[in-house]
Amino acid sequence: MDKKPASSLNPYLWGGITFTLGLLFSLLIVQNIRTENHAAIAALAKTEATTLANDIAQRLELYQYGLRSARAQILTKGEGVVTNKDFRNYMESREIDIEFPGARGMGFIRRVPLAQEAEFVAHARATGQADFAIKQLTPHNKERYVIEYIEPLARNIQAVGLDIGSETARRAAADAAMRTGEVRLTAPITLVQATGKSQQSFLILMPIYRTWVTPSTEKERINAAFGWSYAPLIMEEVLAKLAINRNHFHITLTDVTDANHAIPFYSSDENTIANSAKLFPQHTTRTVYGRQWQLDLQVTPQFIKEQHLPKPNNVLLWGLIFSALVSMLVAALCVYIINRQQMINQQARLAAI
Repeated sequence: MDKKPASSLNPYLWGGITFTLGLLFSLLIVQNIRTENHAAIAALAKTEATTLANDIAQRLELYQYGLRSARAQILTKGEGVVTNKDFRNYMESREIDIEFPGARGMGFIRRVPLAQEAEFVAHARATGQADFAIKQLTPHNKERYVIEYIEPLARNIQAVGLDIGSETARRAAADAAMRTGEVRLTAPITLVQATGKSQQSFLILMPIYRTWVTPSTEKERINAAFGWSYAPLIMEEVLAKLAINRNHFHITLTDVTDANHAIPFYSSDENTIANSAKLFPQHTTRTVYGRQWQLDLQVTPQFIKEQHLPKPNNVLLWGLIFSALVSMLVAALCVYIINRQQMINQQARLAAI
């Protein structure tokens, strides 16, 4: 009896099965590559976010050294002895813009009890500040926290005489610094000398006590504090020289100390962030001088492109080509086997005849 392999070796059937299996295998590889690429980009984005958050926190540490120097100058001269001229002479020996980029200056804020306000103003006018006056952002009947000196004066003249205790965020930071004996930052504010940058600035404050050593208890610290050395900071300028590649990353910083009132205060590129997809978003939080800051980072398509990761579409294309070639080879093999079997059968029939 003749053998009939054609029913079990249909070239179209086995070619189709082979192509389908190859396609499924290619899709599996493509999905695996996509998963690995996603994980790799996410890991890189997380690393960049962590590094940037640490760099920003570390950069803020720079300014406390300037505050310590200003505090030492005031303590050396004495609480009631240091004058506007003394402070100016000292600050002129420093290169603020080079040493402390982003700081608009260094200054001294003095606690002034209500009962001594008139005497304080008279003393300031008598010691070189002829037009000195106390200014308030909001009227109040509490102790005054008055900016007595700040240098360079030319770009900070609007701040002289300002009672920072007349605004909630400034007063809260000053009180926290005084009570803890530690450097404190305000919430994001608008500086009176930089009104065009709404809620993009801060005051950084260091308490000054009548003793060189910080008192050990909160009550002693409150009684011994007579002021603060401070610096107004514009965050855009503070971070200007930080290594943020705007072609690779979108960065935003938000003060999240009050979870119900988050305040964004810095964006590396507001227009780009608003008009482009936010890819692989990462979030990390740092405590910075009493405030909770959240850094949000998104990568750009350019960053992903420069990682030179395997491209899933290319892998799929080559998988389709390879599957097609193998399926054609299988079909050709089936045809060969069928033809060979037919030839054997024909020879057998001839032999029987």
